[in-house]
Amino acid sequence: MIDENSTKEEVLEELEFARETLKRYREKLLEAVQERRDFTNVISVLDHDREMVLAAVRENGHNLISLGAEWRGDREVVMEAVKGRGDALEYASEELQGDREFILAAIKQNPKALGWVSDKMQIDIVQGWAQCMGQGENNDK
Repeated sequence: MIDENSTKEEVLEELEFARETLKRYREKLLEAVQERRDFTNVISVLDHDREMVLAAVRENGHNLISLGAEWRGDREVVMEAVKGRGDALEYASEELQGDREFILAAIKQNPKALGWVSDKMQIDIVQGWAQCMGQGENNDK
């Protein structure tokens, strides 16, 4: 067991043991993540595992908040999160918060996600909707 008096070598040895243990029980951990809605208590240990991260955001898009910046900017991870919880767009990278594909997916799941979109994109989206509505009225005449 390591503590504040442990040497660097002891810490590294303990971390290697933990890594091997996690690898050995990976399938059980994956099942647990899929069954448990809150991923925050295991994210720091498992955020290197793409399958585990995807399972966590599929289970609850808000798990995105616990992930590192690299995952919050990952297109597949963020899309899975917003498809299940549109308001998870709040936790995505700024780049993806401004990406029309992600905005539309988020709003489709939860219209309140529009609140996490930049003012400029909100205007663009509302204008687009208005144009679509206007075209629909013209086609009815």
